[in-house]
Amino acid sequence: MFSPDTLTADRLLLDSLATSGRYDYASQLTAPSSSWIRDWWDWVYKLLRDMERTVESQTLGDWLILAGGIVLIAILFYVCWRNRGRWFLPLLRPRTVVSYSVSDDSIYGTDFDAQLHQAWTDTNYAECVRLLYLRHLRRLSDERLIDWQPHRTPDTYVAQLPPGEQRQALQRLTAVFVRVRYGHYPTSRDEVERLAKQEGGGL
Repeated sequence: MFSPDTLTADRLLLDSLATSGRYDYASQLTAPSSSWIRDWWDWVYKLLRDMERTVESQTLGDWLILAGGIVLIAILFYVCWRNRGRWFLPLLRPRTVVSYSVSDDSIYGTDFDAQLHQAWTDTNYAECVRLLYLRHLRRLSDERLIDWQPHRTPDTYVAQLPPGEQRQALQRLTAVFVRVRYGHYPTSRDEVERLAKQEGGGL
């Protein structure tokens, strides 16, 4: 007489255990559902790891190039900040169209007194400022106080004069001339009269 084989698997029992939720251990090992916070932290961690590997792979030459780039950006920002009023503010201000004829600012071959009288009569004050400035340069050139050349800038003539009253007078006249001539700012009758008095030649 044979005894029952206890090593034979009971398939019915195994099937019932496999379908029972009490023994579903795999569900406990499933990763939790992702959220935007977890995704964000994973992205930050990956970014930091990439940066760390990038820094470790840099050579001395790479660091010098990086430092030079930072210095150039800082210098550019500083220059733009120092000149913000001269470079950017005029672009934001509405420009007033003034009656002004653009011509070669030469100090020779011009009857300044006659043209000044005509510009004053026509209330063309921007032209008056230009003629007053050029007439003053002509006087300084005739007295050999400046060396006038067509290609030179207004600030050059200020620098040619020694410190003193004449230099300060030319500096004030130059500031108004540049503002009206190149900045296209309007001027007034009172300002022209004041400049003519400072310039010394009258209208």
